Amino acid sequence: MVNYTDGTVIDLSAAQATWTSSDEVKVTVSGNAVSGIAAGPVTIFANYGGQMAKTELDIGALTVQKKQTYGNMILVSFLQFFMDQVYGGNTFRQSYQNIVQKLANIGSPYSMMALQLKEGQANTLALTRLGGNFAIAGLLPEIKSRTPDISITANTPQTFTANVDELTGKTRVWAVVTPPDYVAPAVVGDLEAPQVALPTFDLTDEVSGVIDGIYTGTYDDFRYNGVYRVVFYARTADGLVVDSPPTLVTVTGGQNVAVSLTVTITGTGGGTVTSYPAGIDCGTDCTETYTTATTVTLKAAPDNNADFAGWSGTGIACPGTGACTVPVDGTMSVKADFNRIILKGDLNNDGAATLADAILALKVIAGQTQVGIRADYAASGTDVDGDNKIGLQ
Repeated sequence: MVNYTDGTVIDLSAAQATWTSSDEVKVTVSGNAVSGIAAGPVTIFANYGGQMAKTELDIGALTVQKKQTYGNMILVSFLQFFMDQVYGGNTFRQSYQNIVQKLANIGSPYSMMALQLKEGQANTLALTRLGGNFAIAGLLPEIKSRTPDISITANTPQTFTANVDELTGKTRVWAVVTPPDYVAPAVVGDLEAPQVALPTFDLTDEVSGVIDGIYTGTYDDFRYNGVYRVVFYARTADGLVVDSPPTLVTVTGGQNVAVSLTVTITGTGGGTVTSYPAGIDCGTDCTETYTTATTVTLKAAPDNNADFAGWSGTGIACPGTGACTVPVDGTMSVKADFNRIILKGDLNNDGAATLADAILALKVIAGQTQVGIRADYAASGTDVDGDNKIGLQ
């Protein structure tokens, strides 16, 4: 508590701030001089480089008491100074003493703070440090809000805003854009990093010199139809980084994205898959490029000794074994599953029951060989259907 007698003029010339009084009947402000006139509480406001602070005065019959001074610039400085001291390994008491000296050296309005250190047991804070078997990190910034999801016309520049709760004035804010034509990089080996190249843009304080946590930036490369994902990042001077949930930007009126559709044939059998519009003829040509919003119809044709079992794939809704209609809205992959039809007389597993199977069966009966027989025939002794024949039907 600092006491002033009535009529005392407080010189605030070092503050380089603009001061105003909440009640000029009690206190007047002229330039950098504040004069008490009448008794009662009053608040003096300071605008310091676009930041607001205030000090509360109690004007009495005998004294002018400065009760407290606070504001966003003072709170930020105190917290930052205190955490820097504690992280540096100082005790709580030494941190407090260093802060008091540092604020005094800076001058007004920081030196006007009436800091107090209270402890329940004497000398406890003089011996206490923040530490242990763990690492101490700085305070993370917080992205409190951001531009909401929007819909725009292609090639329209868009201004984005992020509200970052970190007022040191040294935080870098930027955004990463994932466009509709983005294709994830291929899987790499252990201890290797995939190469990812996504567009970015920086956000800066929208009013120079005013630390209010509002950052803005503009991005204009919205050429493709589809959904763009914009994720905001904030990085402090200590290297601590946080990110935001994505802002989704839906674009219309632009170019359609070229994407690929790939068909993979799976299963024990064989067959082919063709497409309409033309482009896929798999087994030989299994990948085709289309533009987004194209609807592709796939048809499966099994080989003579196979059955078609069905379709599968992420985002594919094609039950049964009929044609599969795929709305292509991104790079997609479809699997066509063919099962082989096993002929009971096909001892050598070549897909047909022929004289070669009969000769092989006779050798088995004569005890000459078991080599070259299909596994299920070998297990059953060649008569797989119980008709007392050696395997041919």
